[in-house]
Amino acid sequence: MEEKRRLLIALGSNFNQQSNMNKAEGLLRHFLGGIVFTPTVWTDPIDNPLPDKYLNRLATTMTHQSLAAVERILKEIERECGRMEVDSKQGVVSMDIDILLYGDTRYHECDWQRPYIHTLLALLKEEQAHPHD
Repeated sequence: MEEKRRLLIALGSNFNQQSNMNKAEGLLRHFLGGIVFTPTVWTDPIDNPLPDKYLNRLATTMTHQSLAAVERILKEIERECGRMEVDSKQGVVSMDIDILLYGDTRYHECDWQRPYIHTLLALLKEEQAHPHD
């Protein structure tokens, strides 16, 4: 069994946002137990032709899953939330889940620079310091 690694993921949706976010949260709780979520924040689209705002949040957990296994789980959750490549090409994003951190390795470096990611990281640190269930 692999050692546990920290996993930090970013979730975003610009279509049926609240419903898709809730569905993704439930599926993530099922597949990756012990996961902690930030509150959601609304953001303007970046590099997307559609004007619809995105609903975003971060989530973190410790996992024994390999990176490849986590990627498969996240892609399946995106599909369960209605993500289809044809829609994404038109700017419709039912659910996008990106790995920002796995173990000590950072991914999607451009996302780390986005102001809303900084805001959500601060909220996540606060949530982990003062959990309220």
